[in-house]
Amino acid sequence: MLKVPNVAWSFYPWNKSDLNKMLDWFFSNIEINKKITKPYGVVAPHAWYIYSWPIAAYSYQIIKSCRDEIPKTFVIMAPSHYEYFNGISIWLYDEFQTPLWNISVDTKLWNEIIKNYPDSFSFYQSAYEQEHALEVQLPFLQYIAKSDFKILPMIFGNVNPIEIWNILFEIIKKEKVFFIVSSDLSHYMSYENAVITDEDTLHYFTNKEIEKIVNEAEACGIHPRLALTQLAIKSKWKSECIKYMNSWYTAWDKSRVVWYWSVVYY
Repeated sequence: MLKVPNVAWSFYPWNKSDLNKMLDWFFSNIEINKKITKPYGVVAPHAWYIYSWPIAAYSYQIIKSCRDEIPKTFVIMAPSHYEYFNGISIWLYDEFQTPLWNISVDTKLWNEIIKNYPDSFSFYQSAYEQEHALEVQLPFLQYIAKSDFKILPMIFGNVNPIEIWNILFEIIKKEKVFFIVSSDLSHYMSYENAVITDEDTLHYFTNKEIEKIVNEAEACGIHPRLALTQLAIKSKWKSECIKYMNSWYTAWDKSRVVWYWSVVYY
């Protein structure tokens, strides 16, 4: 069973050669001076590549720099933009198609999670039929991780992040996985208002101020983001914002901007 792309013709190129050339250009135009030796997860944006690539490439460059040292199963946690449902939907089928190649799903881990935590995890197919937030991570991941990996896709509906991070904590006791959270910051504020709002949100997340995150943070994908933050607290991981930027720098419109962030946990 194969999941075909939803947004390969709009968010990124469908043509394999064009996509590779685009990714080549992205990664040749960034530079990370800080060396992270053992990351456990990253946050990356989920916008059209032409708007958010300078940030997404930073998140994946972190993975690329130590890809031989990190697990080969990537848990990709994304919000649901189009469907309302309870719990988390894990993709049931075997592979995800992209213009580059088909990516295998870690079905063994999928079955264990469904079996052990049926109240929180299930398969809700409609969550995947239009969603872009998970899909746009895949070509970036393929580009830097090459072919020797699997994914465990998760789309978050209406969930209690506290319950989820407890489950994730139990999972990482037994399984070696790497987390990718698909998340943007505020949407469509003016440039001036967004700067204030998003700098506050970045501060809350990187300092793991859970109460502030719940009550004041502006983020698209806040439930998976909050679950990973709480997991980081429990696991005593550090967090650092590697890069953040808004869409004015790529779309040249200050009246309605979207902010993007690259964060690493290590």
